[in-house]
Amino acid sequence: MKRLILAIAVLATSCSRPGQIKNQEYPAARVMFVTGQASVVGAEKNLAVGDYIKEGDRLKTGAASTLEIFVRGQGIFRMAEQTELLLAQAQENVKTKIDLKAGSTAIFLKKLERKGEFVVSTPTALAGVRGTTFLVSIEENATRVALYDGAVRLENKSGKELVMDQSGEIVIRDGEEFSRNAIRPLSPGSLAVLKRLAVFQKNNINEYNSLVDELKKSDVLKTIEVRESVSGKFAELSDRPEQTETVRSADQNTIKHDTSQDPLKIKPNKTF
Repeated sequence: MKRLILAIAVLATSCSRPGQIKNQEYPAARVMFVTGQASVVGAEKNLAVGDYIKEGDRLKTGAASTLEIFVRGQGIFRMAEQTELLLAQAQENVKTKIDLKAGSTAIFLKKLERKGEFVVSTPTALAGVRGTTFLVSIEENATRVALYDGAVRLENKSGKELVMDQSGEIVIRDGEEFSRNAIRPLSPGSLAVLKRLAVFQKNNINEYNSLVDELKKSDVLKTIEVRESVSGKFAELSDRPEQTETVRSADQNTIKHDTSQDPLKIKPNKTF
């Protein structure tokens, strides 16, 4: 079965785990933010801020959880709750590939100084993405692509191509119309997902902070008030009646985690 592939002209990466840095080759993908439970499938511990993500890692989030991965030179991808994906390939300046298995992930890419490809695949079609902010979700026998900023070239399993060059969304499903007529305005649901995931906390990594500033200038993200503080997240946690006090406290501790002494705080001129 062919896959939906979202190919973006960005800088691809290579990754490793903490303690596995060899010959001063610093990893390009690492955890920047996590709430709830997120892990590498098969690992004993949950992921934490500062953990490196290596090629071949299969990432998974639990209920009421999010996971943010920052990829050097490219941007950020944020996994929503109950999402699973495989970091299938990570070659710096060549290609980064994500296989989305379930759930939704929002991707926020740099507009400038990108090299190589950023690829996201799902089971239903092929797409070459030139967008900078978009959401990919797997639904029953279908893939939803919501474009917030930029452009995307889509191709279905029959080889038919379609270009989206304005914000909107489309559901790609076998046997259904695949044309510009199938593109709809961004739905309240897609905007709500983006709003939940567009929460960024600055640190002392210059490239990351520059990307956050760039995202804040995006017209679409301005409309949903991208946050770079975590106060809103505390409010969300307080509003979750299904969470126990222990889980809520653990989430808050994760959000408040001080990254000033983390191993990811390497001087930018060495790691980026």
